[in-house]
Amino acid sequence: MISPHAPKFRTAPPAPERVARPVLLLSLVTGGLLGLMALVFVWALQLHFESGDRERLSGHLQAARQLIATVDNTAALAALPALLNATFSDERDVAVRVQGGGNQPLFEQGQRAAIPDALLARPSAVAQPGPLVTWVQDGRTWRGAALRQRMPMDGSAPLTVAVAIDIEAHAGFVVRLRWVLLGYVLLATLGFAGVAHRVLRGG
Repeated sequence: MISPHAPKFRTAPPAPERVARPVLLLSLVTGGLLGLMALVFVWALQLHFESGDRERLSGHLQAARQLIATVDNTAALAALPALLNATFSDERDVAVRVQGGGNQPLFEQGQRAAIPDALLARPSAVAQPGPLVTWVQDGRTWRGAALRQRMPMDGSAPLTVAVAIDIEAHAGFVVRLRWVLLGYVLLATLGFAGVAHRVLRGG
């Protein structure tokens, strides 16, 4: 019979150097997975914003395209800037530039956006706008697209229509979200490392 007064033996905790390596490996894996999830989330959010921007730009470009498609004489051409102004003047966060073959603007709104040559040089030749171009001007982020539209007027050169929208609101939101998620990943990884260290040390 085992005496109730027999000495009890406790298993010695593992040496610190034997704990540090698995804790480090587990923490790296956890931090990597959380970081990957954060990156995927931000990427999906950016795609969502870009899709909305594309849809809005497409609507503005189609409105300008429809107006240009009605220009079949010089009187209609002379009236075109006023029609474009009536269409876009209420859109304070929208910049528009319509220019001919000589790169001279026929109509321009929102010069503060400084629509870049990279956008004007890549207009789409079909009904859908060309690739989106994003840039920063005077501390604000803009995104735009362009297309080329012919006028039903004999001897007329096609016009290039470029439209840009101010996306600083959601661009700034994405930047702030990145910092928040970075802090979350770091804190969660450190917290996991602390818990793993206690578990592996047996206490």
